[in-house]
Amino acid sequence: MTVEEILEKWSLKNKNKQASVDMWNSMAESFGGHKLPTFEEDHFLRLLQKHNMLSKDSLVLDIGCGTGQYALAMAGHCKGVVGIDFSPSMVEIAKQKAAEKNIPNASFQWADWHELDLKKQEWEGKFDLVIARLTPAVQSADTFLKLSQASRGWCV
Repeated sequence: MTVEEILEKWSLKNKNKQASVDMWNSMAESFGGHKLPTFEEDHFLRLLQKHNMLSKDSLVLDIGCGTGQYALAMAGHCKGVVGIDFSPSMVEIAKQKAAEKNIPNASFQWADWHELDLKKQEWEGKFDLVIARLTPAVQSADTFLKLSQASRGWCV
C-alpha cells in the first residue's frame, strides 16, 4: 500500500461534534479526580526520560490533554507545556489544577485538533515534543501528520 492510498483510506469520519463534546464534558469530573502520574511510577513518562525527549528547555504540546495529568506532570521538567482538548470542561479542570498546584508554565486551551490551523496558531515546528496519549484527537492521516508539523523534534 502506498502512502497516498493510506492517506485516502484513513480519513476523518463525519460525527456529531456536539454529541462528542457533551460526552467528554460529562466525564470531566471523574477524570479530574485522578492523581498526577510521576516519572518514577509511570511507564510513559519514563519512556520520555529514557530517550531524552524532555529537557529543561523543551516546549511541549499535549494534544487531547483532558484534565492535564501529563501536561502538569511534565511541567516541572521542561520550559513550558500547552495542553489542548476538545472538551471545555476538561480544559477548565486542567486550568484549575495548574492554579491550585502553582504550575505557571502549563497553559490549557480549548481546541479541536481536527480543525486547528497550525499556521494561524503559529505552531508549525514550534514544539520540541508533541504528545497525543490515549486521545481520540488523532483519528485520521491528516490529524496524525499534523503532529509532525507541530514538532521540531519528537512526536509520541
